[in-house]
Amino acid sequence: EGYITDVKAWCEISFFSEYSNPLYYARKLYVNGELATDLVIPEGVTEIKAYAFNDCSSLTSVTLPKSVTSIGINAFYHCDALTSVYYKGAERDWEDIIIGEGNESLINATIYYNKTESTTERDDSEERDDSETRSPDVEPSM
Repeated sequence: EGYITDVKAWCEISFFSEYSNPLYYARKLYVNGELATDLVIPEGVTEIKAYAFNDCSSLTSVTLPKSVTSIGINAFYHCDALTSVYYKGAERDWEDIIIGEGNESLINATIYYNKTESTTERDDSEERDDSETRSPDVEPSM
């Protein structure tokens, strides 16, 4: 298992390949001692480097700040449980993000725009407005 305390610093690590990332062997990521299922990338992160969350089988959702401008190759490769992406920007901002190859788990998830969602921020009793949602099987309109 992989244990980290600083998600921002983890996003900035330049892994040479999937084999150089401990998550390749661990398959599960723990942030501050808790299994990361709903990962929140902090505000201010502009780049998620290659292989950052490669093979992280525990991820079911990820929240990305509007500040993200690029996602490296295989950053979310084989994150097969990933079903939801909560992006804090608009759909047009999402379309400007440079997303490297091997991130199918991320781009095939349902993307919620202008959203913040995590286990610490979620209130299941509140009604969600999914008016700006792109389902993975529907191409965004131009």
